[in-house]
Amino acid sequence: MSADQETRENERYRIDRSTRHRRFQTEKSVTLSGVTAGNTALCMVGRTGNDLHYRGYDILDIATTSEFEEIAYLLVHGKLPTGAELKAYKAKLKALRGLPANLKAALEWIPASAHPMDVMRTGVSVLGHHPAGEGRP
Repeated sequence: MSADQETRENERYRIDRSTRHRRFQTEKSVTLSGVTAGNTALCMVGRTGNDLHYRGYDILDIATTSEFEEIAYLLVHGKLPTGAELKAYKAKLKALRGLPANLKAALEWIPASAHPMDVMRTGVSVLGHHPAGEGRP
């Protein structure tokens, strides 16, 4: 490595002299500040600074008063649900939670001590070989 390359590398990394470990030093980039990355009706980021809006609702406001299913309904249907719509939507989501029998069997073989991400990866792999809609409750 040339001295010039080493200098540039050392600028990107800060060497902690007590442990001699390198730590990645992040650089704040403002290159794309103010540039529209895309337009969507689903959400708006940074309308008034450091904020997030879903379908026009400030997420800090609705997160404290709404359930997960209400926010999901809002994102999918474009409006907050009525009481009856929410009840029907929850019932629909509950009906879609079932697992095919072959997936259940595969997951039963995994030791209880397995890491949750390993279990998730295995489950997704099994589902990848399962015909869509087949075996659904």
